[in-house]
Amino acid sequence: MKAERSDSKVGDKFTFVCKQGLRTFDSQSVITSIDESNVKVTRDGVTIGFTRDGNPVKDERISWPGLRIISFPLEVGKKWSFSDTWSRFDIVLNRSDKGAVEVVSYGKVRVPAGEFDAFKSQMD
Repeated sequence: MKAERSDSKVGDKFTFVCKQGLRTFDSQSVITSIDESNVKVTRDGVTIGFTRDGNPVKDERISWPGLRIISFPLEVGKKWSFSDTWSRFDIVLNRSDKGAVEVVSYGKVRVPAGEFDAFKSQMD
């Protein structure tokens, strides 16, 4: 199974879930604008800029110019890496991170909106 990037449109809604150790981040988002290279999303009242592939670039407090948590097309076994120097604006902070991501499985997931086929990825 291989998944290409979908064509998003203004008004589309999605849920982002990320688990880090014992913490789970779960937020609802809606696409508010799209141009040739960027997508603006409102998540929990905050506007976030994304690449067309869905990688966050900048919000009101943080800039992640090199973060690459998703890379299309997706398929089980695909791996990629990234190097990012991010900045936080509300406090003076710059930090560099490197990561490796792997698509580890594909299957059904159940969420409040129903049951869907989904890829699962892990980041080191």
